[in-house]
Amino acid sequence: TMSIIDEARGINSSLQRIRESIKVGVLQVESAHSTVNSDGESIKSSLHEHKYVLKSALESTNIRLRKIKYAEIRERYTIYISLCFFIIVVLYIILKRLGIFLFLFSPSTCPQIE
Repeated sequence: TMSIIDEARGINSSLQRIRESIKVGVLQVESAHSTVNSDGESIKSSLHEHKYVLKSALESTNIRLRKIKYAEIRERYTIYISLCFFIIVVLYIILKRLGIFLFLFSPSTCPQIE
């Protein structure tokens, strides 16, 4: 009868070790499940941020880039017009100093109407 009792104690001890091992496994699975849920929420949050926040920031950046390009074109044309005006003024001054306007528009060179 002692061997049956010893055998039962051995089986009981083995079952307790198995029970503790399963308990540890269940705790690990619960921890992993909680980590997976947390990661899922992070991914959803990142997706939302990428989808809406970054998209609106990109649209805002595109609008600003268009404004900058328009200002650059406007500035380029302003420089061209200023340069043309400067050249016209310089030519006028040179021609005035040389007296060419007097020659071109003097009464002696204009045809006389009788």
